[in-house]
Order: sequence, then structure tokens, then C-alpha cells
Amino acid sequence: MSAPLLQALPPLPSSALLPAATLARGERRNIRRGAPLPATPGEEISSLYYIEEGLLRTFRTSEGGERKTLHLVGRGYFIYESYFFSRRPVQIDCDAIRDLTLIRFDRATAGLLMRQDAFFANRLMCSVALKMHLMGSDLVSIAYETPLTRLKLCIASLANAEGGHINNEDAPELVVSQMELAELVGVHRVSVGRLLQRMQNESLLEIRRGRLRLRSAFFSDKDLRCWHDLAAPAGSEKNT
Repeated sequence: MSAPLLQALPPLPSSALLPAATLARGERRNIRRGAPLPATPGEEISSLYYIEEGLLRTFRTSEGGERKTLHLVGRGYFIYESYFFSRRPVQIDCDAIRDLTLIRFDRATAGLLMRQDAFFANRLMCSVALKMHLMGSDLVSIAYETPLTRLKLCIASLANAEGGHINNEDAPELVVSQMELAELVGVHRVSVGRLLQRMQNESLLEIRRGRLRLRSAFFSDKDLRCWHDLAAPAGSEKNT
């Protein structure tokens, strides 16, 4: 199997999500799993899109038709922001791997919010910065030296999309196969099985047939806490 490409953006704490009053200034769009996203490669976009709920992945398709996952992006993040600012055509594919609720901000509304709403501007810049961080040099890379850490963040992103997150000890039971995890993380299915067994031995989760039950200790894992602290707004509580 080719080298892993997954860079899962960390689940955001509730304090990092845009408030309802801000979301009301945009247009809500619901996109079912597997349905097309608002833009495809080669298109120009004139709006910002914010993920209110759900999970998507960005990917590139090889000449042989294989999809290479680049990022998992969940609630609280923006998508297409670099193309929105540069006014260049979109260069990546996206698909919904969990049902999505997107908020579309047209260019005029986004510009007004960036000038007048400091929290909106902060979260937009955080979205951009974390994506750059994941693609950055060895100087700023933190957590992607092992498949185990990538798998933890992938599982955390899936849990976040289904209502569980780092501030919530009552995580949902995830319906996900080892094959799906292997495809997303970019490692062999057998390796995923070994890593899941390791996490079970460390009391981070329970493995059931086609399901994962996350324990509260999973969200206290040092790798997830590292990314939680990085993604949280300045001044927010880090241990809630």
C-alpha cells in the first residue's frame, strides 16, 4: 500500500464553534453521505462554506482511479477557503463520508463578518492555519509520525461527526469497518486491526463486530489533548 496521506483535523471543542446568530447570516445546505459537494475541481467559487455538522474528506484521484485521502474535515471548520481568497479554481475533490450540514456565506457577507466579527475571523484563520500546519515542515509537525496517532484522530473525527467529541465522555458507538478505517488512514487492514487491539488493551475503546465503543479515556489521550489545545480558542478552558 502507498504511503499514508491522511491528515485528520482535530475535533473542535464547543467553545470553538460559531454561534447560532452568526450561522443565521448564511444559507444552510444539507448534503447526504455520498452526494456531490458544492464545488468540483476546475470550478471557481464565490462563497465560504462552514461545516455545522458532519464529516467530509478531501482527496485526489490517481491515474488508476484510486482515491488518496488528504484530510478529514469535521464540524467547526471551513472548506474551500484558500480558493475563496485566491479566486483560483478548486484543485481538490471532496465527498461526504457522514451526512453534512453546511453554512454558505456569500462573498459580501463573509467580508462583512471578517471585518466586524472578531470571533468569526479568528475561527476562519484557525481553520486555515491548522490545515497549513498539517502540511507544514518538520519544524511545526506534531502528531503524524505514527499510524497509531493518525488512526486515533480519524476515529475522533468520526465520533465528532456522530455527536461525540473531546468534551463529551458519552461518545456514540461507531459503526465503522476496519476496511473503511484502513482506506482513510492509508495503512493495511491487518495493521488497523493490530492498532485497534492495542487501544483496546489500553482501555481506550472496545471492539465489537463492525462497531467501536469509545471509552472516556479515549478523549483524554495525550495526542488528542495536544490537538485540542492547539485548536481551542485562546482563553477557553482546556480541560472541560
